[in-house]
Amino acid sequence: MSLGTKREPCRRQSGSFRAYFYTREEAERFANDSANWPTYQGDIAMLCAVCDFYHLNRPEWLLPELTHQDAALLASMGVAAPEIVPGGLRCAQCDVPFRAGIDFLILPDGRMVYANPHPEKA
Repeated sequence: MSLGTKREPCRRQSGSFRAYFYTREEAERFANDSANWPTYQGDIAMLCAVCDFYHLNRPEWLLPELTHQDAALLASMGVAAPEIVPGGLRCAQCDVPFRAGIDFLILPDGRMVYANPHPEKA
């Protein structure tokens, strides 16, 4: 690994550089090398949209966090989505039904909204 590109690789909170690679193959070879286990064992190489290098990521870091609106859109397209919770609970701002496994907030006035705030109404 060397710093031969225009952009600087991403840093950890400590300030040190994250492991970075110029190609997916280089990253996968590193992750599959038993000398780098258990730290990188099972990691997935992904191209970073911030620094344009490949980083190794734990699979659970790559799972998308669905909002209730995301789940409603997926369900409307026939894609499997979390089930609607019983009781007819809906977001007070957008009226989308709440779905199992997706967080929601109860506001001080008792209204419920999903945990990802509505930026257009904030």
